[in-house]
Amino acid sequence: MPPPRPLRVGLLDNPLSGRNRDGVDPLRRARSGEPGLRQRLVRTPADVAAALADFGADGVDLVVVNGGDGTVQAALTAVHRDRLFAAPPLLALLPSGTTNMIAGDVGLRGGRAAALGRVLAWARDPARPFALVERAVVRTQAAPGAEPVFGMFFGTGAIAHGIRYYRSRILPWGVRGELGAGVALARYLLALALGREIAAVPITASVDGGPAEPATRLLLLVTTLDRLVLGIRPFWGREPGALRLTAVAARPRRVLRALPALLRGRPSRHGTPEHGYLSRNAREIRLQFDAEYTLDGEMRTADSRQGSVVLTDGGRACFVRC
Repeated sequence: MPPPRPLRVGLLDNPLSGRNRDGVDPLRRARSGEPGLRQRLVRTPADVAAALADFGADGVDLVVVNGGDGTVQAALTAVHRDRLFAAPPLLALLPSGTTNMIAGDVGLRGGRAAALGRVLAWARDPARPFALVERAVVRTQAAPGAEPVFGMFFGTGAIAHGIRYYRSRILPWGVRGELGAGVALARYLLALALGREIAAVPITASVDGGPAEPATRLLLLVTTLDRLVLGIRPFWGREPGALRLTAVAARPRRVLRALPALLRGRPSRHGTPEHGYLSRNAREIRLQFDAEYTLDGEMRTADSRQGSVVLTDGGRACFVRC
């Protein structure tokens, strides 16, 4: 729960995030009306870490992120890995990036200026009605000894290909946000439904200490979000564990019958492992593969010679929605 006093607020501003690149500042009026607001301009993860170190030393209780999924990831990493605060701060997310998948699940609603005004008004008087949403955070370590990264979405296979397609073919037309991501998703779903060949990735996976099982996957995702773009929920596992793992085989069967239920997170007699669809919850996932993958929209490449990519429960983050 927030403290029974006005909260100290820090604002991370990323001018390179998708919706901030036009140079227009819709938040100007809300900022100017809050003289105690601590503001930092950030462009890189190092900038975010330095700003949060200052916020932590200054006793900031609430961090507002004016950026996209990559900026949120940098903030989560700095808070959970670098331990810059005596207690993790509350977070409030403005949808200022290109896709804003994290903000779509746990971010502030409505126009960004109005949203910032609401959260600042609530910080002055935390007794006002508000909603606090808690989510687990994914801790991702790309190789033994590598610095972990903390975020909320991991994906490879068609997910990585789809992001590349979106950025090269759709984004130049100015189609952003969930609409742009939805167009890319529709392209791949149509190709899948028509039985067209889509590049798959050989992946060896071990879940919660189980045996390492090799398989060729059309896609594999791990997330702690409750919803993805366009409100889809393609996970239906019932096991304990904060990590939601969904994987689709290279040549899934009964696609047209399985997809409608699976995209809504509902078990289906067509969407079974025997037909190429797997979803379960886990505490630890170890993956060995050689392909590109995404962490909250940031693209990276796995190299099995360096070891497994290990995803674990990285703790909890609390998001204010008011």
